[in-house]
Amino acid sequence: MDSAPSLRGYVKTEPKETAELLLRSELGDPVLARWHYGLGRVAILTTTLGGEWAEDFLRWPSAPDLMANLTRQLAGGSPREILSLDTNPTSAGLDLDLRAHSTNASLAAATLRVELSDINSENITELDVTPFRANAWSARIENPPVGDCLIKVMDASNGEVLASGGVFVSPPREFTGAAPDRGKLAAASRIAGEFAAKAAITSISPRVREIWPICAAFALLSFLLMILARRWPERGAAVS
Repeated sequence: MDSAPSLRGYVKTEPKETAELLLRSELGDPVLARWHYGLGRVAILTTTLGGEWAEDFLRWPSAPDLMANLTRQLAGGSPREILSLDTNPTSAGLDLDLRAHSTNASLAAATLRVELSDINSENITELDVTPFRANAWSARIENPPVGDCLIKVMDASNGEVLASGGVFVSPPREFTGAAPDRGKLAAASRIAGEFAAKAAITSISPRVREIWPICAAFALLSFLLMILARRWPERGAAVS
C-alpha cells in the first residue's frame, strides 16, 4: 500500500471508535475504513471512484484487487465458513446461536469461548459454551452492556477466532407494557367535555349579545350622514 498514489481530494472525516482504518491520507485522515454493524460489515471510502479526485488512484495497478477483496469481505461469508453467529437481544439477556459449517470432527464437539465487550473494549464478559449437539451451540449472556457491543467467538483450546460480529443492545424499558386504565381515561374525557361546554356558553356574554344590534344601527346611521354631508355642498353650489 506504500506505493499507492496520492488522492487529489477527499471528504475529511473522523473515524469511529470501532472502525478498522485500511487507508489514510498523507495528512493522517481516514480514506478507507471498515467496521461491524450488527451482524454485517460496512465500509466507507471518503473519495470518489468516478471523478478526478481518485483519477490517479484508479490507474494504480493494485486498485482493482483492493476493491474486489473489499467487496468480497463486505458481502459476508458463504456456507463454507467455519462458524456462523446469530444474536438475539431479549429482556432476559443476549441470546447467542452458533452453527459450524465445517466437517472437522474436532470442532463438532469443541468448547467455544465467547467474548463480549463494549466499543471501548471494556466490560468484557467471557463465557465458555459446550455444544448441545454436534456443530451447534447456544448461550445467553445476562446483563450485557448497553449500546454497541463486539462479539468474538474462539476455540477455547487454542484461542483461534472462529467468528466475530457486533450487536446493539437496547436499554431496558422503564415501564412494562400494560393495558390502559379506561376508567381514568373516561373521567378525563368527561371533565374535558364539561369544560368545553362551559367555555362555549360563556364565550359571548349576554350584555354583548344585547348591544350589538344598537352598534350596527349606529354604524349604518353614521354612514348615511357621511354620504349626505358630502352631497349637500354639491347641491348648494348647483342652486347658486
